[in-house]
Amino acid sequence: MRKAAGAAALLGIALFAWISIEVYRARVAPEEFEPRGPLGRLAGPASRPLREAADRRIEAALRALDDGSLPPAARFHAYRRELAAAERLLLRSLGANPAQARTLARLAAIRWEIDPPADAEGVSRLLETIAAASRMAPRVPEVQMRLGELLLRMGRDDDAAPYLRRAVDLDPSSARQAVGLLRAQTWKAVAIAEALPRSPAVVSALGDAYFQDGAGREWLALAEPSIREGGGELLAAYGSVSLRLGEAAGLEARLSRIGRLPDPSVEAERLRQISAARLETGNPEGALDAASQAAALRPEDAGLAEHRGRVALRAGKPPEAVRGFRDALAILSRTPGTDRARARLYAAIGAAEEARGRPDLAFDAYRMAIGLDPAAEPAARRLREMGRAAGLSKVESATGGGE
Repeated sequence: MRKAAGAAALLGIALFAWISIEVYRARVAPEEFEPRGPLGRLAGPASRPLREAADRRIEAALRALDDGSLPPAARFHAYRRELAAAERLLLRSLGANPAQARTLARLAAIRWEIDPPADAEGVSRLLETIAAASRMAPRVPEVQMRLGELLLRMGRDDDAAPYLRRAVDLDPSSARQAVGLLRAQTWKAVAIAEALPRSPAVVSALGDAYFQDGAGREWLALAEPSIREGGGELLAAYGSVSLRLGEAAGLEARLSRIGRLPDPSVEAERLRQISAARLETGNPEGALDAASQAAALRPEDAGLAEHRGRVALRAGKPPEAVRGFRDALAILSRTPGTDRARARLYAAIGAAEEARGRPDLAFDAYRMAIGLDPAAEPAARRLREMGRAAGLSKVESATGGGE
């Protein structure tokens, strides 16, 4: 009995070790995993690593398509090869766990990309897959958006619109993506407004589209009822369209009438737009006052500090402009700002230092700008001009040569 028990124990340990190895293989290399033995399938990859492996294949497909080192035919071949591998992985993931709406939606998109149905029956099967994915995730905006995008690519715009509307209803922050997808299909702005929810997020996202369609004033009328409650994004869009239409005076009057807003970030945006309007109407002092109030409300907003600097420069107050730009740089040092953003600020400091009669400090600021971003213009051009004026030919080689 003791020998039998010992043998059973050893067998159990061996079986546990084998399963552990198989599970590890399945997890770290789901694509290469092949079941070994009659129990191998029990240790196969779970749905998640297979799905993640498929995502990597999709990313590889997109990289191949953008690889300029390959001829077009080779790029397209690599693209299709990677998508086919992703399709196989997604099918295996669904086999491990059929209840995956995102995976089903992704699979439908890949199948349309690599093997579009050639007949009505094939289209019908694909539409059934899309409907099934939607039913599995009726409250997941990402799935609804992805399915709507696929239907647009299939040329079924009328079918796509309800999916996009549902996605925006579930997640208003996806409004700009939905608008972009419909614009890519040459939808007119008015038609998009009718197809999507009439929310502030959608109205904000439609500002440029209405302007491009020559209906900017119609958009202003559409946006005005929501201005007070629409948030900073709508205020920014309203200001941008108004100024491009030459309606600076109307912008200032409208935003002044609505009065102070309770949310500090939204109030700061209202003041920024008032500031921009006052600059256009020839009131730089008033513009600087509004810009300073906005920056004070959001002392950690680099964009508002930079705006205050630019308004001060326009108002003929270069020392205050330098302070604004340096405040913005200090904020960026505490946040994940980009070198290009820092280069832009150093270039602005250079212009402000020149305006206050300090070419030496301006020269240093321009050098900092091109050090951060060698393509920074007009900083590089201005630095070359200053170098030539001072007889410093070496400045030209440091900034890329002559004009």
